[in-house]
Amino acid sequence: MIVGIGTDLTGMRRIEKAFLKCPAAFTHRILTRNECRVFHQRWGQSHGKAMRYLATRFAAKEAFFKAMTRIHFVSSWQDMEVINLDNGAPTIQWRGDSAVITGLSFHLSLTDEIQYAQAMVVIERTLE
Repeated sequence: MIVGIGTDLTGMRRIEKAFLKCPAAFTHRILTRNECRVFHQRWGQSHGKAMRYLATRFAAKEAFFKAMTRIHFVSSWQDMEVINLDNGAPTIQWRGDSAVITGLSFHLSLTDEIQYAQAMVVIERTLE
């Protein structure tokens, strides 16, 4: 049974402006330690790739929070991490209080273009 759906559309320029204003504070507020490591690797390859990575992670977390509103929980940006499965598909790895997500599964879709990053999250309660 679906218990939450969330979507977010994030402007690349908005994320880049926030990042450039205070790079360390912005990335450490939004990204987990593992995500920061990936961000910095991508920054070394291409600033554009790094910004797309940051924007998609921001959008994913915003979409996740919107999907979780029906469940009435309080969380932080650090409680969830966006990872890629072996096949490349993005997914959400919960790092916070496990009681919050007992019986839930998460589905995540990400996309980005030159000006925007978008995420959609569907949360299901597994039937017992």
